[in-house]
Formats: sequence, structure tokens, C-alpha cells
Amino acid sequence: MFNPKDRILKVLALDLNGDVGGLTTYTNRRHKIIAFPQAPPTVPPTPNQIIQRARLRTIALAWLALGAPQRAMWRVAATRANLSISGWNLYTTCKMRKDWSYAQTIENQTHIVLTHA
Repeated sequence: MFNPKDRILKVLALDLNGDVGGLTTYTNRRHKIIAFPQAPPTVPPTPNQIIQRARLRTIALAWLALGAPQRAMWRVAATRANLSISGWNLYTTCKMRKDWSYAQTIENQTHIVLTHA
């Protein structure tokens, strides 16, 4: 479905996936942004969804509690390690796994000490 907001998103050079501004968006295999009106959920979240959302919320709060310099180090480490993920995604991966050996490997490769808060 074509939406006038598609052009705005392309002009802004945004690569969006998910819900934003009342739209659900994704990029198809031809790299075209597809957007349609966001649909409200039809069923309540499952207990497992509630648990996962709480875990992600806790991780996001921990990320913010790190402070700007520590967050910057995670970003630099992700870049230096040639990862195709952001510093936030690297931090989230380590926190979700509850296994800091992954972060220690990144530290060894990049010579950057990462804060494990």
C-alpha cells in the first residue's frame, strides 16, 4: 500500500522496521520501504512476552545508566570488531545471554575495556 509518508521516510534516508508514528514499516527484498497503518494487538501479551519485555526494559535502563562515555566505548568496540551491529545491540546481546565471555572476546580483539553494568 502506498502511503505519502513513504516519500518522507526515503527523503530522510531512514531505514525503518517496526512501528513508528502510527505506521508499521518494513523493507522488502527490493529495498523498498513498505508502510501501512499500525494495527492494535488483538490479543493480550502472553506471560513469556511480558517477561521478555521486562528483560529488555531492564537492559535498556542499564544501558542508559552506563553514561555517555561507557556507551561510546561499546559503539567503538562494535565498530573496531567489524561487527554489523551497533554498540547497543552488542550490549543487549551480552546482557541477554548472561555470558560475558562474548564481551571479553570483543575486549581482547579491540583492546577496549567494556563496562558490564
